[in-house]
Amino acid sequence: MTRFIHTADWQIGMPFLFLEDDARISMREARLDAIDTIADYVADQDGRIDFVVVAGDLFDDPRVGQATIEKTMRSVEKIDCPVYVLIGNHEWRGTDCIYQSKTFLDLKPSNVHVLEPGVLQVKPGLEIVAAPFEGKSHDFDLIGEQLKKLSPNHDVRIVVGHGAVDEFMDVGKSDIIRFAEIKKALDGGLIDYVALGDRHSAMDVGGLGRVFYSGAPEPTDYDEDQNEVGLILDVTVEKGSLPIVKKQKTAKWKLDRLGKPSSLYSIHSSADLDELEALVKSMRKPRTTALKIYMDSYLDVEQEIRRTELFDRWNGDLLAGFVIAEHSNEPQIDTEDADTSDSLGLSGYLKDAYQELLSRATEQESEEAIKALAILSRLVKTT
Repeated sequence: MTRFIHTADWQIGMPFLFLEDDARISMREARLDAIDTIADYVADQDGRIDFVVVAGDLFDDPRVGQATIEKTMRSVEKIDCPVYVLIGNHEWRGTDCIYQSKTFLDLKPSNVHVLEPGVLQVKPGLEIVAAPFEGKSHDFDLIGEQLKKLSPNHDVRIVVGHGAVDEFMDVGKSDIIRFAEIKKALDGGLIDYVALGDRHSAMDVGGLGRVFYSGAPEPTDYDEDQNEVGLILDVTVEKGSLPIVKKQKTAKWKLDRLGKPSSLYSIHSSADLDELEALVKSMRKPRTTALKIYMDSYLDVEQEIRRTELFDRWNGDLLAGFVIAEHSNEPQIDTEDADTSDSLGLSGYLKDAYQELLSRATEQESEEAIKALAILSRLVKTT
C-alpha cells in the first residue's frame, strides 16, 4: 500500500497578463504559497505520505529566472518527503529543458527527483511508471509506449503522465493519450493508478476512480470548472483495491465567470444592475477574486452610466480584476427619454456639453462618451 499526493500544473512564473499589476504579483505569490500549503499538509499527516508527484508543468516556461527557480526550490525543499517531478510540455523550449539547466541543477534540493522515462522502484513493492515529455511535442502516445513495456508483477504501480486523453479531446492529435490502452492495463492488473497533468481542473477520467487529473493548485483561467480547481489529491493505493482519492483545497484565489458564449449574462434593467452589484458585494474575498462577464446589455442612458461606473470601480479597485469577455454583445443604449440634462439641473455650457456627449452616446454608441457622461454626472451630483 502507498499513500501520496498527486498534483500538477503549478506553472510557476505564469505572467497572468489579464490582471492588474498588483493582482498579478499577488497571484504569482499565491502559486508559491500553494507549495507551502502542500508542505504543511504533508507535515500534518505525520509521515504517512510516502511521496508527492508533480505530473508535469511545475514551471510555466523554461526561461524563468534564477530568482524564481530559487524561491520555488526553497519552498519544495520544505516538503518532508520525496517529490517526483514529471517533465511537461511547458518545461521545454525547442531542445532545451529547464531541468537540464545548470541553474536548476545547482539549486535542486535533495528531495526533488526528476522522473526519467520508464519504471522507477520507489521502494520494495512500489513502482512509478513515468512518461515525461522528451521534447516540446511528440507524434505518439507517451503513456501507451510505456505500458507496452510492462510485464505483470505484484507491485503497486503508479503511472505518471501529462497531456490530453481521447476520452474528451480531439482524437486527431498525434500525441493524444489513448484511454482504451490505459483501461486495458488497469483491467489486466498491470497498473493501479494513473496520475495525469495538463488539464487544470480535477477530473476522474472515464469514471473509473483510477485515472485522475489533479488540476492546478491555483486557478489559471476563468473558464475552468471552479468547483474542481485549486486542489491537490491525497491518494491511497493498495494492490487489488479501488484507490481512495481525497480532494484537498489549496487555492486562495478565485477566477469567477458570469454567463458563457452560448448563454450571455443579461443586463436589461436597473433590477439586473442591482442584482449584479449585490453579487459582487457578496464576494467574500474580493482582493483575491477576479470576474469575467459574458454580457448582453441593453439599458437606457442613466442605467448605462451606472453600469459603466460600476464596471470601472470593480476593475482593479474593489476586485482584483474585472473583464468583459470578447464574446459579449456590444452594449446597446435605449434612446427613449434620453434627455436627462434637466433632471440633473444643468444649464449653459454644462448642458450643451452634456447634450453633445449624450448625442454621441446614443447615436454613435460611443463608450468614451458614456464614460464622460458618467464622470460629468458624478461631478454634478457631488457639487
